[in-house]
Amino acid sequence: MSEKTTRVKRTFDKFLLDECLSRDGAILIGEYNELRYGTIIKFICKCGCESEKKFSNISDKGGAICNISCPQKKKPMIVYDSKLLSEVLTKDSATLKGTYDKLSIDTSINYICICGNEHTKSFRSILKWGGALCKVCCSKIQNEKAKNTFIEKYGVSNPNQNKDIREKTKQTNITKYGTEHAFQNKTVKDKIKETNLERYGCENPTQNKDVREKTKKTNLIKYGVENTSQNAEVRDKIAKTNLERYGSECSLNNKEVQDKIKNTMMIRYGVEHNFQAGELRDKRKETFLAKYGVEHPAQNLEIQAKTERNSKKFKEYKMPSGIIKKVQGYEPFALDELVKSYTEEQLKTDRNDVPRVEYMMEEKKHFYFPDIFIPHENRIIEVKSTWTFNKKNDITMAKAKTCKEKGYCFELWIYDGKGGKQIISV
Repeated sequence: MSEKTTRVKRTFDKFLLDECLSRDGAILIGEYNELRYGTIIKFICKCGCESEKKFSNISDKGGAICNISCPQKKKPMIVYDSKLLSEVLTKDSATLKGTYDKLSIDTSINYICICGNEHTKSFRSILKWGGALCKVCCSKIQNEKAKNTFIEKYGVSNPNQNKDIREKTKQTNITKYGTEHAFQNKTVKDKIKETNLERYGCENPTQNKDVREKTKKTNLIKYGVENTSQNAEVRDKIAKTNLERYGSECSLNNKEVQDKIKNTMMIRYGVEHNFQAGELRDKRKETFLAKYGVEHPAQNLEIQAKTERNSKKFKEYKMPSGIIKKVQGYEPFALDELVKSYTEEQLKTDRNDVPRVEYMMEEKKHFYFPDIFIPHENRIIEVKSTWTFNKKNDITMAKAKTCKEKGYCFELWIYDGKGGKQIISV
């Protein structure tokens, strides 16, 4: 069995220090702006003696107790055997997988968590850090414990909900980085980009396919959906939080939020909306080109096909073989005629099967996907109603002209409401 030790990460901060001092009846000497695992902490022991120890020793080993007046009791030796393993697994309602002839502190134990997930940890980790639980369950317990601590100390489930803490965080960031938020600092942003490029080969982890797939899997385990916004509980929680904070289920409905966004946009880009900023438009195009190979997601074949499948505007058309095709408008009229003269294999209607024709309109690049394509004749058939043709005649003719220039045989089939047809060959 491969060893994969999971340790619950501990944060050596003011909260943990206060907890340890309170537990041992000790009093802190001085103040500590920055705390770490190895920070030397000075304190007055419950017996009245002054002492000092590493933060890690106060937390995990001897506590906030002096060594002279209150000597530590020697801990009994732990025997890592099958009896101890059985006790730990039973306590956490976990089920052991496989058998172990020899056990030691570093033996990798394979077990099934109470939630049903299979997981592996070293014997030491099971006993000391997190128990016989999987990562998801450990995370849930940690989060719940943190919430209770925050509620007890600050009256809110998250420190960021406390106005004083938010203001203090802002002041700290202004002192350190010159901005209210660390991510607003160019040096920090550049460092994040460099780290992401080293780790994932892109400036943002979400641009990495493996990261996106891992996120989907995690969301499926936690919430039963690939995206958290698809989960009703998450959506309700967001709506509830927004109602409490902004008086509306969506924060963007709040006038103060709207004004703040406008002010920020004006300061940064000189416009009220991000779509008005040329710099942001160019950045979006670069992102779309990197992700999808086109300047706009709607120009991508996969996204077009997905949109087509999910759109309510599409109709189902049953081919003679029983295969269902997604079509629009008056296309069924055209297909009714064509299936009499052509085989199904000769008639292409799906976005992935028809040509993608690039054309220009008002100095902007557009992409056109024909309604029906007959490859062996290099023939494109565009189907319109009389109303649509009259309304969008210039667009239709621009498409037709480009198709003709690219060597396609282009036909425009125009139907009226009664099924009457007019064919225009370009």
